[in-house]
Amino acid sequence: MQKIWRTGMGAMRRLNWNVDLNGSRIIVVHEGMVKYLARGGIAEQSISVVRNPSKPFTAVPVKAEHNREILYVGTLTTEKGVDVLVDALRERPWTLNMFGEGEIRFPPAPNIIAHGFQSHETIGRAAERSRLLIMPSRVRETFGLSALEALGAGVPVVISSQAQVAADIRTHQCGVVLPAVDKASILKAVDDLYADDGRTGELSRRASRAHAMISPSFDEWTAQILRICQSMLKSH
Repeated sequence: MQKIWRTGMGAMRRLNWNVDLNGSRIIVVHEGMVKYLARGGIAEQSISVVRNPSKPFTAVPVKAEHNREILYVGTLTTEKGVDVLVDALRERPWTLNMFGEGEIRFPPAPNIIAHGFQSHETIGRAAERSRLLIMPSRVRETFGLSALEALGAGVPVVISSQAQVAADIRTHQCGVVLPAVDKASILKAVDDLYADDGRTGELSRRASRAHAMISPSFDEWTAQILRICQSMLKSH
């Protein structure tokens, strides 16, 4: 039903709201989304990119190489890869702190803690103890906000290539991009980071530096939105 609704709304938009002719702008949160909207019939000159702002989970970057826990923040669904993540980490002794709600229910395990939906501050306290954040999504992630919130806190990320920010992670060398969302790939990435404090420490330092280059502050985001609005007003 959701797909039918979205398809119908898209058809209504195309019939009654021609972006290319009425001077409207479509704002997307990552450059990687432009090609998909263009493929859907929206001219690239009608699309502006304003990346999502993000607030780090912690006020001061952590030294991830000293930590032993793993962080997951997102909905608990198969689309997000939570099932394969839980299956993989059952075989390891490290604590996995999971924040979010969703359809997946899994048998309790001593090292896997489902905290449910919690405040940014509560997640931040878990981030202070985290060696890495993992985002093993099976589907396209338009942005990947929790990854940016972790990077700002100095927590390296292990991320699916389905996330648009995976390219930024590669560029700034502040995490690991999974070659596939499967048990073997997850265990290799996590094992490698636990086995090498030096590498994890370097990724942690790069993460906190990269954050500002990947995601704007809330003030910068506001200024970018206002500039687009002002340019539209001037053109009319």
